[in-house]
Amino acid sequence: MVGGVTAPAGSANIKVNGSPATSYRVLLDGQDITNANEDPSHTLEQQPAVEALQEFTLQSSNFSAEFGQITGGLFNFTTKSGTNGLHGVAFTFVRNEDLNAGKAYTISPDQPTQHTRSVSRARNYGGGIGGPVVIPKIYNGRNKTFFFANLELYRTFGVEPAM
Repeated sequence: MVGGVTAPAGSANIKVNGSPATSYRVLLDGQDITNANEDPSHTLEQQPAVEALQEFTLQSSNFSAEFGQITGGLFNFTTKSGTNGLHGVAFTFVRNEDLNAGKAYTISPDQPTQHTRSVSRARNYGGGIGGPVVIPKIYNGRNKTFFFANLELYRTFGVEPAM
């Protein structure tokens, strides 16, 4: 949702300001995670959970000298770190075919008044927690040392291939 950025529906071939789809870079906490050996639309194995991200920026032109090898866009992701207060979050996302609409122009064999529905079950859940490192009577890390941990699990069950 940034001006000058286009991507075909269902594709990760992102074009920034008319540059070729393979000319952008992706940084995670300053480390380049763009997969230069294969399709650049697939980053290397680092895929942080959404709850672990603090900031996202997209630079589309007027790069500083440190980004001299980029002709397209620069996607920069910054992960969270801890704070002086203990903070946490938990989430869940559930998908089930009972909540989906039926396929058009089909009739369910079990219920002739209903459309058929593909089995599509998924659960995505996780959470994150962060705060200061405090070891009672040994170390007080307030204003000095922080931690942040995140876990995201994704499970699919009985997914039928698309027709």
